[in-house]
Amino acid sequence: MTRGLDSSFFRSAVEASTDCFAVLDQHGGLLFVNRAGLAGLEIDDVARFVGRSWASLWPQPGRGEAARAIARARHGATSRFDASCPTAGGTEKWWSVVVEPVLDERGHLAGLTAIGRDITDARRERLDMETATLAAARAAAALRSAFQIAHIGGWEVNFTTQLTLFSPEVCALLGSPPLPAVPSVDAVLFWCEEDRGRFQECLDRVEASGERLFFEGRTVPVGGAAKSWRLLGEPVMAAGKCVALRGAAQDITDWRDTIERERSAAQATDAMSGFLATMNHELRTPLNGVLGMAQAMARDELSEAQRGRLGVIQSSGAALLSLLNDLLDFSEIEGRTIALEQGVMDVGIMVQDAIAIFTALRSDSDLILRATVAPAARGGWRADPKRMRQVLHILISNAVKFTRSGSIDVDVAHDGSRMILRVSDTGVGIAPDKLAHIFNRFVQGDASLTRRYGGSGLGLAICRELVKLMGGDVRVESAVGRGSTFTVSLPLERADQPKAPDLSLAGSRQPPATPVAIRVLAAEDNDANRKVLAALLGAMGILPVMVANGREALEAWRRGGWDLVLMDIQMPVMDGVEATKLIREAERREGRSRTPIIAVTANAAPQQEAAYLAAGMDAMVAKPIDLARLVEVIDSALSLQEAA
Repeated sequence: MTRGLDSSFFRSAVEASTDCFAVLDQHGGLLFVNRAGLAGLEIDDVARFVGRSWASLWPQPGRGEAARAIARARHGATSRFDASCPTAGGTEKWWSVVVEPVLDERGHLAGLTAIGRDITDARRERLDMETATLAAARAAAALRSAFQIAHIGGWEVNFTTQLTLFSPEVCALLGSPPLPAVPSVDAVLFWCEEDRGRFQECLDRVEASGERLFFEGRTVPVGGAAKSWRLLGEPVMAAGKCVALRGAAQDITDWRDTIERERSAAQATDAMSGFLATMNHELRTPLNGVLGMAQAMARDELSEAQRGRLGVIQSSGAALLSLLNDLLDFSEIEGRTIALEQGVMDVGIMVQDAIAIFTALRSDSDLILRATVAPAARGGWRADPKRMRQVLHILISNAVKFTRSGSIDVDVAHDGSRMILRVSDTGVGIAPDKLAHIFNRFVQGDASLTRRYGGSGLGLAICRELVKLMGGDVRVESAVGRGSTFTVSLPLERADQPKAPDLSLAGSRQPPATPVAIRVLAAEDNDANRKVLAALLGAMGILPVMVANGREALEAWRRGGWDLVLMDIQMPVMDGVEATKLIREAERREGRSRTPIIAVTANAAPQQEAAYLAAGMDAMVAKPIDLARLVEVIDSALSLQEAA
C-alpha cells in the first residue's frame, strides 16, 4: 500500500517508470497515465479516457478481472492478474497488472494505482516453448538421446492411483538412484517449501480442467545444491476426464544462473551509467565557470603577462574538457549506447577546416600541415558528420602531439567502393612491441614516469570503435624515428552536396560592439553559472533577467515581453524540460506567440538533446559554454522567430 508520498517525488518516480502506471480514484475512475503507459498503449490524448471506469476500458475477459481487482483493492488488498488489451492502434498486447490501494496519512483510502507490464513477448516465448516441448513429449522414443543432452527427463502423475513416476533421466538429474512409483503427496515434497503450494495448485487445476501444465520452481538439494526446473505437461483424457498428466522436466539451473549474472551485470552497467552521467554534470558545472569566465576575461584589457596566464587557464580547461569527453564517449561505446546520426558531409571541406584549426594551434612551431583530397572523394557523402569529424580530429591531434617538427599530411581518396582517409606524420613513431596494442584502451606509446606526451590513452580506442560502428576499419604502419601512418577505410555512399553555410551570418558569431535591445530570461540554479552567463551575455550587450528554477522561469515568462529564454535543465523545484512543456502548453492554450527557448546544460548527449527538442525547446548549448556557439544559436533562434 502506498501512503504519504510527496506529490512531486511520486510524479517523478512514476514518469521515470518504464511500466504503464495509472492512477485511479476511489471508485476506479481513471485520473492519470504516465508517459510509458501512453506510449505502450499508443494513446496520443489521454483526456478522452479520464474519468471513465478503468475496468470498462478492458475487453472481456480482462474487464471482469480488472473489476474484481478494483473491488479487492478498495477493501485494502493488492491484486494481480494477466489479461489481453489492444492498443489504440489495434496491436494486441498482454499485460501483467498489479492493482493496489493508496492510503492517506490517516489510513483512509485515497485512490488506487494500477501498474501494468507488457508481457506480450515473454508470453509468446513461453507459449512457443511450451508448444515445442509438448510436441517433443509426444515422440518419447525419438527424444531419449535429446533428453540426455538437454538435461531433460520424463515424468507422469496418475490422478487415479495418486502415484508419480520419474524417468531415469530425471532421477539422475536429481542426483538420486532410480525411483519406484512415488505417492504423489510425497513427490510434491521434492520441491522447495516455497514452491510446494504453487505446484499442488497447478496439479489441481490440470486435473479439474484438463489444461496443459507449465511450471518453474526449485527442488530441495539431493546430494548437492538446489536445482531450478521447468516442467511441461500434457493431460491424458479419458471419457472427458483428466486421468493423468505426462510431461518433461528440464534442469534449467545453469540457464537461471546465467540470467541472474546477466541481470547483475546489467544493474552494474546501469549504476555505472548513472554515475558517469552524474559526474558529467558535476564536472562540467565548475568547468563552465572556469572556461566561461576565461572567455569573458579574454575580452578585457589585459597585460601581456595576464593574457599569457589566462591562456594557460584556457588551454588547461580545454584539456580537461577533452579528457572528460573522451571518458564519456568511451563509456557510451563500452555500454553500446552510442548511436550514429545520418547526415551529409563534404570530406574535403571537413579536412580543410581541421587543417586550419590545428595549423592555428601550432602556429608557434615549424610543423607543416598539408591536405590532399582526390577528385573522386570530393562532394557530398552520407555519414555522421560529428563522428567523422571526431575520427579525423583524433588522428590529426595524435599526429600533432607526437610530431615536434616536420610535416603531417592528410590524404583523402576513394577507390570506387570505400573512402580512404590517411594521416601521415614524420614524428617519433611507434615501437614494434606497442604497435599491436596501440588501439587498445588506456594504451600509450610511452607510459613511463618520464613520458613526454600527455593524454588518457583513449583517443585511438575511441577512433577504432567509431570507425567499426560506421562499418569501416583502421590500421597503422609505423617506424621508430620515421613517423606513423594511420589509414581509415569506410563504405560511404554518395549524396547530394551538403548545403553551404550562410556566410551572411558569419559576423554574428562575434559579440556585437553595441548593446542589442532584446529581453532575455535565463533560468539557472547555480550561482557561479549565473555569473558566467551574465558575463558572456554582457559581452554581447545583453543584460539577462536571472531566475533560479523552472517554476520561477514559468512565472516570469507569464509576465510576458521576452525575446528569448535560456533554460538550464537540471534545477530544483521544477526542471527545465517540465517548464518548457508548460510554457508551450500555455502558448497554445492562450494563443501567445512562440518564445524561443534554448537549453543551456551539461547534460548534452545526443539522446538528451533530442528529448529537449521533443519537449519544445528550439536548440541546445552545451556547458561549458562556448561564446561563439552561444552567439550563433541565439542569432539563429531570433532569426527564425523573425521569419515566422
